[in-house]
Amino acid sequence: MVRCKFKCQSVTEHVGWGEYRTLFSAKFSPVSGGSDENKRFWDATPSGSFEVQTVKEMPFVVGAEYYFDITEALAPAVKAI
Repeated sequence: MVRCKFKCQSVTEHVGWGEYRTLFSAKFSPVSGGSDENKRFWDATPSGSFEVQTVKEMPFVVGAEYYFDITEALAPAVKAI
């Protein structure tokens, strides 16, 4: 597992998107300062960005910091026929 710490840079609401009517997007960038912990994360994760989207309520707040844990998704065992 890899733990990352990112800051929400923007939240956008896209109205009129398909059958759901609204699509929410949140963009993130790595933390870079403001605390000793953020500096340690910056030293380990010097660049990168990502965006997540949902058709439900947006759970992210602009300016807030979030941990993101990345774990490999192992494929399920395949049964022989």
